[in-house]
Amino acid sequence: MATVIRGDDNFDTSESGGVLQVANTANNTTRRTTTNVYIDIFSANASITPIVTGSRIFASITIGGIARKVNNATTTSFIITDGNSTEIKSMSQHYLYRAAVDTGGAHRSNAHWFVDLGTSTTAGSAKTFNVQFKNNNGSDAVNVTHDDGDYTNITLWEVAQ
Repeated sequence: MATVIRGDDNFDTSESGGVLQVANTANNTTRRTTTNVYIDIFSANASITPIVTGSRIFASITIGGIARKVNNATTTSFIITDGNSTEIKSMSQHYLYRAAVDTGGAHRSNAHWFVDLGTSTTAGSAKTFNVQFKNNNGSDAVNVTHDDGDYTNITLWEVAQ
């Protein structure tokens, strides 16, 4: 599901820091991996088509329902990539899960980042992004968007410079 909100045609592009448009992509599809190779969270890249040349793109990322077995200590790494799966920013190793006893359940957590994607833009030329994750342990499964009701979102903000 993708949503784009744009200002009207009379916005002032000379106002530095002004939000020109916002595009959101969300899903509630569980992604699971047991490998230490990055995989996409979104089935399709999130995209935004800048309306002003020289603006910047920021991303607000919310990961819902990160889960793994409670008796295993490991980290889950997250990165944001461009449309060619090239890493732009690392948000890695934020989640170390460990429990003293295996209760058969799973630790669950959510995460949120606000990231300057460090990209300059050309009006009318789409920019695409994705969020990827991997299990640094590489043996037990880690799930993202674990249960019904969990959502993972990427919101892209075009900001005047």
